[in-house]
Amino acid sequence: MRGLSWLLLGAAAARIRSKPNTNEETPKRVDLGTAFLVAASALRTVLQFAMLPVLAWRLAPEAYGLIGLAIPVIMLPRLFLDGGLEAALVVAQDHSDKLEASCFWSTFFAGCAGTALVALTAPWIAFMFREPNLEMLLIVLSPILLLSALCTVPNARLLRSSRLSSFAVGDVLSTLVGIALALYGAFHGWAVWSLAAQQLSLWTLKCAIVTWLSGYRPKIYINFGMIRTRAVFSLLNLGSILVDFLQRNVDNLIIGGLIGVQGLGYYSMSYQIMLMPQTVVALPMSTSVFTSTARAVAAREDVGTLYLTSLEIMTMILAPGMLGLALVADFATVGILGERWAPAASVLALLLPGGFIQCVLQLGNAAVLGVGQGYHRFRLSLLAALPAIVCILIGASFGIRGVAAGLSLGMLASLIPCMVITLRETRVTLAAVIGAVTAPALATAVMGVAVVAFRAAYAPSSPFVALIECGGVGVLTYVIALLAFGRTRSRVLIGTLMARRLPVP
Repeated sequence: MRGLSWLLLGAAAARIRSKPNTNEETPKRVDLGTAFLVAASALRTVLQFAMLPVLAWRLAPEAYGLIGLAIPVIMLPRLFLDGGLEAALVVAQDHSDKLEASCFWSTFFAGCAGTALVALTAPWIAFMFREPNLEMLLIVLSPILLLSALCTVPNARLLRSSRLSSFAVGDVLSTLVGIALALYGAFHGWAVWSLAAQQLSLWTLKCAIVTWLSGYRPKIYINFGMIRTRAVFSLLNLGSILVDFLQRNVDNLIIGGLIGVQGLGYYSMSYQIMLMPQTVVALPMSTSVFTSTARAVAAREDVGTLYLTSLEIMTMILAPGMLGLALVADFATVGILGERWAPAASVLALLLPGGFIQCVLQLGNAAVLGVGQGYHRFRLSLLAALPAIVCILIGASFGIRGVAAGLSLGMLASLIPCMVITLRETRVTLAAVIGAVTAPALATAVMGVAVVAFRAAYAPSSPFVALIECGGVGVLTYVIALLAFGRTRSRVLIGTLMARRLPVP
């Protein structure tokens, strides 16, 4: 879903930049649609994570390991189904019913081929990972590729008309149905098939909703000449999405192949928890920065302030939250998920530093792509992915904890070169960044010391009670420290939020 979101918003930004003065309603519609999309993303995430503890109590780690191994295998061919045709349809100046029909049938046949390929190779994939249960799971999930392909033209239609709110409707409704089906299956002994049913229902309903809302009805026509001239559109963006995909899934494939599905289950659960701040906070903020930057470039306004303000707010929210969660990971996993998930605690603690750096890099990617530098965004993706992949491969010999530590170390290694590119493209100085993040960073460090000291001096009655008490100590300490360190900086922040034309400090 993350790659699809970047593709859709990238095409939206292209429309904004291409017609900055001829259609005043487009920015307003994009703003409103983006607000709906962000709200839907937040609601979907809240619903998914609200059901996570319930499913964790009902399903074994092996179930999460199997689905965590199957989904990357399904999603990899999905990246290549439309070849950039969806974004090309959005910005096409010679848009026509014949172009839509040609794109529809080409992606339809590609979806059928992808579905058949996964189904036919499922026995060999299961043999390669030494997981017999993976074969049938891949066969059952393979129609997701066809459903995804069927969404290409309807998605482009909705985006071309700036109806981003329609994506919000599809996301929320499909998520609700998927959650209901997963919960029903978990309480009726479906095991991993409850998670498979969730994925199938989600994509089926999403396809039906976007097709209905777009009003698209396929026509019998195909012109391969039309397709060839557009198939290479957004190849750099597609390359970035592919690199991001490899970075985010190579760890699952390595763990599934070398360690087994039980270890992958612990890792997958920890990774899902680590992604929560990124999905709830970083992705909506990146979406806002992305569209705002694209509009600022079209209007020849300063983009550095947008990026700097968002970076400060993100650090202020996520740095204490993710460090605090790392310090109480054992209480969180056992107290919320149950005793059998205790091995996931150390994995979660090791993943969270890398998760925070991912959020920072995601914000930089949004600003760079909003400026219109797709090539640099591709470079950012490579710089972020390659060190992480190398460190994950090295850490795999040390088990799931080694993989988690490798991911965080790899993200840390990529932070400096990625920030250099981001600051250059947004024209923000390093001194300005240091000034923006110093107060929340110092307050986060004080909070960390307070939580560690509290844990050392206090013996809790239960993990859940300890989680609440440590959380209270952390929040109180952080707020006090932030007020002490950032009184002056907070005034600047508030002023920047009220008047976004302030110069970068």
